Amino acid sequence: MIIKTFARKSPNFAQLIHYITQDRPHNQHPLRFFQCLPSQKTEAIIQAFQENDSYRIPRKNGNACYHSILSFHTLDNSFITPNILYDLIKKYIQLRAPHTPCFAQSHHDKEHVHIHALIAGNQYKSVQTTRQSRKEFYQLRVTLEQYQQKHYPQLQHSLVYERMRTFPKRKLQQTLFHAYDKAENETQFFQFLHRALPNMLSIDKKQQLLSYQNQQYTFSDFGIDLKIFRRLQELHQIDRAFTRGTSRER
Repeated sequence: MIIKTFARKSPNFAQLIHYITQDRPHNQHPLRFFQCLPSQKTEAIIQAFQENDSYRIPRKNGNACYHSILSFHTLDNSFITPNILYDLIKKYIQLRAPHTPCFAQSHHDKEHVHIHALIAGNQYKSVQTTRQSRKEFYQLRVTLEQYQQKHYPQLQHSLVYERMRTFPKRKLQQTLFHAYDKAENETQFFQFLHRALPNMLSIDKKQQLLSYQNQQYTFSDFGIDLKIFRRLQELHQIDRAFTRGTSRER
């Protein structure tokens, strides 16, 4: 699976939790995961995150929480079960932040299954942060993928990080993942690609095709879902609304 994570500096837990839990047409039976939370009720979850944040030491450029999105390839949809989703998000949180408040829920779009996970910026009632270096986070993704491959080999299209060692166009794949990790919107993503591979890459945004060294690919060949940037735009709008509201209160 592709794992994308974002550090969030504002403690707008309510807005993000409501976004994750809001009703969607194709999300009738979502899977939920809870860690270090006293209740499964939405308002109690929000309160728990707010209370835990009071233990965090405010620092310049410090992060109040982390938002991770775990995405599966569309060709694996028929093999994905609630038990698999629960086990993989549990393993991810175990590797990422085992002693930290976390709330996660699966989203089942028409053609795409993914999980949103909210992780507190500090461990449970502690000043200890949950920050990870880029190197640590990359190793986490490789470890989780190895676990997935061992226990759920049927999800063969959702293997991406190990494939970087064997994919015929390794440079292209590395560039795509690097841009996907860094970009906060679709425009940035394409800008990163064109800068990294000038005059070497041809992209058809409408058809989601790319041509490299006379070979044509789709972004889904690499497990990349461009729709994620639309969801990020929605979250940025929530952040801006929260920031404006906070400024008015002051």
